[in-house]
Amino acid sequence: MASFTIKDRGISFNDKVSKLEKDQRVSFYGISKLIKNFRKCSQKCHSNAPESSKEYPAYLRYNGRFYESVWGQRGIEVWMRVANDNWKVLILSTFYGFLSITDPIGNYDLRLSNLNNKCRKLLPEILELIIYK
Repeated sequence: MASFTIKDRGISFNDKVSKLEKDQRVSFYGISKLIKNFRKCSQKCHSNAPESSKEYPAYLRYNGRFYESVWGQRGIEVWMRVANDNWKVLILSTFYGFLSITDPIGNYDLRLSNLNNKCRKLLPEILELIIYK
């Protein structure tokens, strides 16, 4: 088995780590900025959507087949494992945009089919940054 160091390849390990950390910060900043833009858009265009309610983690707010199957399979244990093991799970919220399962959100009444087109066009951009950055 041949062995080599990163220095043999002309790459300083510390430089590589610094670049990776910088790329992650830039990527996170870009995603964060787009999500903020989406939320500003949805709040402006759908100001009547939020309902007065206490905020709870996103995984507690949603229902449907996926959520029912999770709750039917030792629900809280599954969600705890997802959170503790840092699984890459995103929830698409029509009002808040992309969320992690633990992001706190309130109730809202807005369907994707009713989402303003300007806001809707931001979602693929955000998802592309999440996937490729």
